[in-house]
Amino acid sequence: MRMFVVVLIVLFVLCSFAVPAAGQCNQPAGVVCGTTPPVGGHGTTAPDSGGCALFECINYQWQLSKVCPGATTCKYLSNGQLVPGECWATYASDHDLATASYGCGPVGAAASEYTIGGTVSGLNCGTVVLTDTVTINGAVTTSQKSVSAPGGSFTFQSSVPDNAEYIVTVGTQPTGEQCTVQNQQGWVNGANITNVSVSCACACSGSNPNYRSGENVWETIQYYQQAIDHDPGFAQAYAGIADAYTDLAVKGIVDGAEDLPRAKAAASRSLQLEPSLAEPHNSLGVVAWAYDWDWEKAGAEFKKAAELSPSRVATHAYRASFLMTMMQFEEGITEGKRAVELNPNSATLSASLGYDYFVARRDNDSVTWLKKAIELDPNYGFPRAVLAADYALNGRAAEALAGCTSLRDFARSGSDPIASAITAYACATSGNRDEARSILAALRNLPKEHYVDPYVIAIIYSGLGENDAALEWLERTYREHSMSVTGFSSEPFLAKLHADPRFRDLIRKAHLPTPP
Repeated sequence: MRMFVVVLIVLFVLCSFAVPAAGQCNQPAGVVCGTTPPVGGHGTTAPDSGGCALFECINYQWQLSKVCPGATTCKYLSNGQLVPGECWATYASDHDLATASYGCGPVGAAASEYTIGGTVSGLNCGTVVLTDTVTINGAVTTSQKSVSAPGGSFTFQSSVPDNAEYIVTVGTQPTGEQCTVQNQQGWVNGANITNVSVSCACACSGSNPNYRSGENVWETIQYYQQAIDHDPGFAQAYAGIADAYTDLAVKGIVDGAEDLPRAKAAASRSLQLEPSLAEPHNSLGVVAWAYDWDWEKAGAEFKKAAELSPSRVATHAYRASFLMTMMQFEEGITEGKRAVELNPNSATLSASLGYDYFVARRDNDSVTWLKKAIELDPNYGFPRAVLAADYALNGRAAEALAGCTSLRDFARSGSDPIASAITAYACATSGNRDEARSILAALRNLPKEHYVDPYVIAIIYSGLGENDAALEWLERTYREHSMSVTGFSSEPFLAKLHADPRFRDLIRKAHLPTPP
């Protein structure tokens, strides 16, 4: 049985030179054109970029059988794979032109290249970066893919030829998250690889000290920067950095006036490299909302992000918060519910939805979802603080005070300043003013490197009924360009200030919707 063969691919200049006369070639049994054809050789490039000519041994003569105009290279292909910009030819038996197949690479290239992908499941927070290491004829290449919570299907951007060996590994993962890969390696065999399975289990939530302090987010930024240092064109790494900076600002861990411009720069660069990504639009939405105070642009960016990636949790969660600050309560709650539907086991998302209901003064619903968050994570301080404030505003002083007592040490620690302030507000409005002042003193005495948004001080003074001090700190919040300004109109903590002309002036300067 005769072996499959691949005809030599040779150089041919269409414009500058005439086609050389066909020359003699030896044809031993079982060998096709064992001598060099009249022009060129294999593995060389066309110096004049005039095209690529294919010679075949027909009746023991070298004859021109195919020309590929404009081909950039002429390459000897030992396995018949099609490569863009190259001539190619194969046939099943010696000089049997009835079985010949030949042409120019771009015609058949797509059919000979395949993708590698699969699914990510169980990713409750953050972003996992996967690495695909491919070996082709001894040459090794790598590509990366970022997948954000809650996961879903993924495909590496780089395609690979048939018979390539691949192995998919976890590059980076959020602190507290453990991701493992099944069906992680093999060989491409004439079809796309779609069965790589990445399973994650997450311990990250509001009670995780790394989550509250942002330590895991800083680590994520470092990992993404390392990826960019390795590959400056890695668009998803820029998107990851933008997402991380917005996360830090929204949590109140950093001063958004300093870090949101960094998020904007990284997101913009990401879209320059890969315009189809959803994540940068979400980050630009946060920047437009929380830093630029451009409500129209923020809405457009969040909408675009949702259109590009309808199942991305962060987009719905941030869009919900934005809509709530615009006092579009029903739309905001719908977005918050969608985020929870996508990730029902997240204490953070349940707490956020509970807070949305709290802002809308739908107290039965807020209590339900805040308790759900506490059930998911009993040590999570934020929903416990909001629940105490909800009780206080609804005249349930005993329950509010019980919550204050249980949160005393947590609130005084200042580990989550906004939750501390909400606890102090609940204490003050339910009768324990001394505890509210103790929490206030603890927050004001935190080390300078521990960022405290001036808005949290304003909340406590509002709870204490010291309106002049509250307005002074709200004015400072505005001057420092804190993202907390966006909540001036909507948040219940400031309701008693709505009629004050000084408060109305702040609303006007920030171009916020006028509260009732």
